[in-house]
Amino acid sequence: RLLTRFATCAYPELNSVVGSALEEIAKFLGGDVADILLLSDDGKSWEPMYSWDSSKNMRPVHSARSIQFGTLHWTENKIMKGLPIRINTLDDYPAEAAADRKFGEEEGIQSILSVPIKGKSQSVVGTIDIASYTRQIKWNDSDITYLRLMGDALTNLLERKRAEENLIEAYNT
Repeated sequence: RLLTRFATCAYPELNSVVGSALEEIAKFLGGDVADILLLSDDGKSWEPMYSWDSSKNMRPVHSARSIQFGTLHWTENKIMKGLPIRINTLDDYPAEAAADRKFGEEEGIQSILSVPIKGKSQSVVGTIDIASYTRQIKWNDSDITYLRLMGDALTNLLERKRAEENLIEAYNT
């Protein structure tokens, strides 16, 4: 159903479609928060693009602000290699990911699932993340596959809409 909605999305519906998709994805996977972070054009930060939060009373999610590239070295290294991150409990972080674990603790994250999203060039352009602040979730390989599929579909939608916007802009000048 989501993939059909992405394929038929008109440009003015983009924000609504992406927001409702993140909500559906998060609910399906049991998360409290879903977001899309994109690597900035200069490669120096992770910029929030879209976010869905199940509770307006929840403390601000990590995607509410830019994250300087290099802050989460272990996570970024895996994401930039195209590998998913599955943290069912903060104890799942390896010893070399102490800064990443500390960031998760400070944010109040119980579990997080993150997969890289790739652009047309097949290079990593960002991540789609599902986080739980209220409980630990035991995500499995099929959850990673599902999130990767949805992330790729959302990336294709965003790239298509960006191309449409560029065409409209070129036509109007």
